Amino acid sequence: MVKSMSTTLAVGLALLALPFSGSPAGAQIVSAAHDDAEWEQDRQPPYAGAGWLESDGGSAAVDFPSSGIDLRSWISLSEFDPGTNAANDCWGYVAPSGREYALIGLSLGTAFVEVTDPGNAQIVDVITGPTSSWRDIKTHQQFAYAVSEGGEGIQVFDLSQIDSGVVSLVNTITAGGRLQTHDLAINTESGRLYRVGGGGNSPVNGLRVYSLADPSTPAFLGEWHDRYCHDAQVVTWTDAPYVGVEVAFCYANDTTVSGNPGIEILDVSDPANIGVIGSINLSLPPIFSHPAYYAHQGWLSPDRQYVYFNDEVDEAETGNPTTTRIIDVSDLSNPIQVATFTNGNPARDHNLYTKGELLFESNYRSGLRVFSASDPLAPIEIAYFDTYPDDDDANYNGLWSVYPYLPSGTIIGSDIERGLFVWTFAVAPVPALSARGTLATVLLIAILGIMTLGHRRPPGRTTLLIIAALAAVGFGCGPEEVPDSVPAATALTESEPAPDRRLPPPAEPLENGTANLAEMMPTRVPQMRDRVRGAAIRSAVEARGDQGEPTREEYASEQAELLSNLGSSDPEVRADAADWIDLDSDALERLISMLESDPDAEVRATIVDRLGEEESSSTLEALIIALRDPDPEVVLRAIEVLEFEAGAWLIPELERLLSHPNPEVAEAAEDAIDFLVE
Repeated sequence: MVKSMSTTLAVGLALLALPFSGSPAGAQIVSAAHDDAEWEQDRQPPYAGAGWLESDGGSAAVDFPSSGIDLRSWISLSEFDPGTNAANDCWGYVAPSGREYALIGLSLGTAFVEVTDPGNAQIVDVITGPTSSWRDIKTHQQFAYAVSEGGEGIQVFDLSQIDSGVVSLVNTITAGGRLQTHDLAINTESGRLYRVGGGGNSPVNGLRVYSLADPSTPAFLGEWHDRYCHDAQVVTWTDAPYVGVEVAFCYANDTTVSGNPGIEILDVSDPANIGVIGSINLSLPPIFSHPAYYAHQGWLSPDRQYVYFNDEVDEAETGNPTTTRIIDVSDLSNPIQVATFTNGNPARDHNLYTKGELLFESNYRSGLRVFSASDPLAPIEIAYFDTYPDDDDANYNGLWSVYPYLPSGTIIGSDIERGLFVWTFAVAPVPALSARGTLATVLLIAILGIMTLGHRRPPGRTTLLIIAALAAVGFGCGPEEVPDSVPAATALTESEPAPDRRLPPPAEPLENGTANLAEMMPTRVPQMRDRVRGAAIRSAVEARGDQGEPTREEYASEQAELLSNLGSSDPEVRADAADWIDLDSDALERLISMLESDPDAEVRATIVDRLGEEESSSTLEALIIALRDPDPEVVLRAIEVLEFEAGAWLIPELERLLSHPNPEVAEAAEDAIDFLVE
């Protein structure tokens, strides 16, 4: 087991593993939701061995790569039932006694496991259902509900006696049309259940709504089938002008496999008259990085200002790293994509959930990925546990889902081939910030000065934060324990605040979807004026002299001139323009494109320097690509920038450079790896 190398973050992973027998063997898997060749091609046999319990001592038979997360228990598929050949979704349940349980979908049914002691998980029961690769489970009050692509409607389980080891299948609901269902959503505030998708395309299935007034017998209320819905989250809205409205966020496509991926935001207050509040098509401009290919799943931020959206297809189609899109839904009638982020990993993303300032992603072959979203527009990966150690390729294997909401902080995860995992967070004491130490402060200032003199520009925000953190640790008044009243996840994010990477608020869009340049004048206009060197712009600046800041019109004119110079046939002019253009969204998009296409190495190296000033997901993606540039100087610049901006996820890219034909590149990569490891 790879332990965390962070002194401020330590996390425990708890999985379940006790033998179970007596259930019938599973039949042939039903395939419906992913009926493309890729899904079937990626099918693998289940892991053949046993899992592991922390309480049994020793270690697991599989060495799972991890950072900040430790394995605690693990139940493999064969331990649930020898006939089980795949797992799928998972959810959690807390009994009135406070005891905690994991619910996991299997190819042959639904399993219930106690995880109150995460290091000694115990299987309670496995109840068979229709055989399927896709099963989804949710809970309401003391009941659990399961649906599947195998049909048979809604299975209703009574959990009232689960503490005594008894789970009962008390009902099967077939009302509401087609019996297949892809997913399940429950609004616990309104007491309504929503069947999502299911079956084929003749016709497509959207939403089917049920009342849980009698939780043992869901009653069909209405439906909406204008588009195929793959997944959904349903909440009761609390902000004007939609106070009290029951809102469904549907991750929708034209068919079960493709077509205009996006989000349909529905008013489902009256199930007999469902209406569209707003929608967004994520295959249309404005596009961040690349168009979406498939609307899979998403989840609201805790303040309900944003939706984090995942597309499980785009990584394989485009070759881009794992990409999560961020949609501003503060105006439900006009959702807007405002950012993307990535950890640079090539795997497909699958399901994600938010809790406090943390974002938990289950990303197939790269496993569990935990991000700090203290800046909601630029989440940063802080921990991971890879349940598929072989590789992180963009295939349909590995971790299916994650559930982070158990009150104890225990987190559960379901892996297609390996079964059930459980994780826990534990936060080490963090030194208190202090201003003590005049001599130390002077030394820090000297370090900062040396770093500044060594660069054409001052160090970036992340470098400054590193220096500040060293100051806090080195000159503080000593360790200060995290208060017991602070939950582990909250303590984690408050003790390790992310750099300020918030993007400026979006400008008013024009009809073509691009931002109005004159309305996007940044606060750094004085810096731009001082650094402009292009011949045409220099004359304008000199003519203006010391008359003060440029007007909005002057700024727009200068910026437009620099944008034009980026297309010059003279590489020196292009490099000069790249060096001094102000980095608004138009310029960033242009520079990122040039980094991959400009024939001049000096121009590309200059662009790398500039992109290092902007800490965003799109610039990070571009800098990772620059590590593969044919020119060693470009690669060296990219290593220098990324060394201070990236995490442990960058190490595989750097390891590839250890065999670079240029010895300086290989040495720089080795130094960067040492820095990241330390």
